[in-house]
Amino acid sequence: GQRGHAVFIFGMFVVNTIYWSWLGHLVVETLRKKGNLATQADHYVRRFLKVLGFQILLGIAALAQGVNGRESYARLYATFVFSAALSCVWIFMVVIYDVCSVDGRAAVKLRLSPLQAMALATSGLYALSGLAAYLIANQRRPSKQAAKAAGYLMMVSGLVSMAFVGRLVYVARR
Repeated sequence: GQRGHAVFIFGMFVVNTIYWSWLGHLVVETLRKKGNLATQADHYVRRFLKVLGFQILLGIAALAQGVNGRESYARLYATFVFSAALSCVWIFMVVIYDVCSVDGRAAVKLRLSPLQAMALATSGLYALSGLAAYLIANQRRPSKQAAKAAGYLMMVSGLVSMAFVGRLVYVARR
């Protein structure tokens, strides 16, 4: 019921707090060693602003369909799920390619280590779970159960992605 849902969400909050703090520290530490900080900051801010612009468009599109109290919950929640997945996947791609130096050409040719391949594959599944939420959000009358299922799918695929990307960062730092 509601209590189980609340406990799960609180547990996810604790895991996310620990994981993202750890990952952020390692990313900053690694990128500082790679060169000019001003150039890197400019590069990542530009990329982030593109993602942010898309997120703003998503929010406007969700609100443009109208906010009708409880009837709008499923659509707004599904939009949030997609937005959260999009942000996290963007960070994972920065970590995989820029921090861990995974070669994009090797990825295209499927010449990756199993860990690199799993980090990319699980991040792709995470993005697809967000896409499922986007499809739900754009329905005329989305189901609350479907929106909640998309949220759980996003959280589970996010946890799996966090494990593989975290391991990849840990191995790449050694």
